[in-house]
Amino acid sequence: MKRFSKSVIVVGDPPPQSRQPVDCLLSQHATMRTCTSKADKVQLHGDLQISAAARKHGIGFIDTTGWFCARPSPKKFIYLCPLVINGTITRRDLGHITQTYSLELAAPFRAAFRRALFGG
Repeated sequence: MKRFSKSVIVVGDPPPQSRQPVDCLLSQHATMRTCTSKADKVQLHGDLQISAAARKHGIGFIDTTGWFCARPSPKKFIYLCPLVINGTITRRDLGHITQTYSLELAAPFRAAFRRALFGG
């Protein structure tokens, strides 16, 4: 990793969704359960590797998993990632978050960015 600036921060990808949000949320029998994907260690492996490489090279890393998923059991490395969090749809398609949810993440992102930039 070659630095092009004094400070570098890598932002992790949100865990993947298994269904198109519109298709899931508009389906006749949609529930929180049917519109929640599971992410396991294999799916999150890329971010784990990137995070380790960033630390090794003194680069900041922001893990976004907690903004999209919850880990129901500390004994299992499984995360549940709903399409709706606190009444807000999180994804507009498989690869992009909604503008509304991104605005809700402004404060947590700013705090995580500052921690990654300044430590602590």
